Amino acid sequence: MHPELAAEFESLQDRLRDRILLTWQTELNARRGHGGLIREEVTHIEVVELQHRRSRALDPHIHRHLWLNIKVLGADGKWSNLDSRVAMKMHTVVNAEGELAARTDPAWIAALARHGYTLDLDGEIAAFAGAVRPVSRRSAQIEGNRARLIAEWSAAHGGSAPSVEVLQQIDRRAWAVSRPNKPADLDEASWEARVRDEIGAIDPSLINPRAPLSIAATDPHAVDLDLLAAQAVVDADERSTSCGGRFGILDIRAGAIRALSRTGVVAERDRLDGVIAEITERATRSVYRLVADDPPAHVKAFMATETVRAKVRLAGRLDVLARPGRSLLPGELHRLAPNQDLSAWMRRKALPRAPSPARTGS
Repeated sequence: MHPELAAEFESLQDRLRDRILLTWQTELNARRGHGGLIREEVTHIEVVELQHRRSRALDPHIHRHLWLNIKVLGADGKWSNLDSRVAMKMHTVVNAEGELAARTDPAWIAALARHGYTLDLDGEIAAFAGAVRPVSRRSAQIEGNRARLIAEWSAAHGGSAPSVEVLQQIDRRAWAVSRPNKPADLDEASWEARVRDEIGAIDPSLINPRAPLSIAATDPHAVDLDLLAAQAVVDADERSTSCGGRFGILDIRAGAIRALSRTGVVAERDRLDGVIAEITERATRSVYRLVADDPPAHVKAFMATETVRAKVRLAGRLDVLARPGRSLLPGELHRLAPNQDLSAWMRRKALPRAPSPARTGS
């Protein structure tokens, strides 16, 4: 819609990419040897960056992919395999960094304000939030596939709800079913014109210039750190369903980043490191530690206190249900089932059992 905003958004993605690469290089490690016993810090990584402007369904979707090479150069000068366990668990921090950048980056927020745009509570550009779903055909296709697959699974299993593991399988299948092929020989100018026409048809006011706005930012030193720490724990706990409620320091840190991003703070990323570290530290002190020693950041060694209490209460109830009970007296049976004819059942219970016939050997 605006060439200047397009350029500013590319610059925002450049800054985010650099942040992610620095995080990978400083926080990931290499492993080799039997069972990965030798751990090495990483001094050199290789990443391929792909820049995309649209989805396979030709929806406007400016995004990038970063492909991290599994081979990295260790501090000892040898090339080794990346410790993929840490790398995979680092994804939640990477995603949180993207949310933080989109909501707090000063240059990006200032560019939006110059064109009359602000962000809503969900991090969307408020003026365009209503147009997101109508121009998201690929997203609608995946959501439709998911709803249909869940209904089919539930119908085939007596109306029960699918488990977390089944839902993960359904999500992967919903993404793959009828996935469009990449478009070939697409004319960029005609595609851009079509997208602008679609947006104008949704809301004609979206293609009109808007008056500049002032920026009302929150001071990073004025945020409630204890409240943000509690929000970080809630975030980590909600994302731990598939892990039995367990989460690690990386999950807490990602929750801290997301919590800070929603405060209205606008500041350079380097200025927020200390705030994020303090939120993470406070959140870590408020959760239940499952191990005695200090675990590595990627190990899921923590659990929310309320989740621990719920598990203890549930275990106690299951223990009570598993205890052998006693037979009900006739008066109790009549009180609990007053409309049932229990006389025949009581006579059967009173009759002695016939002895088993003796088995004769051959």
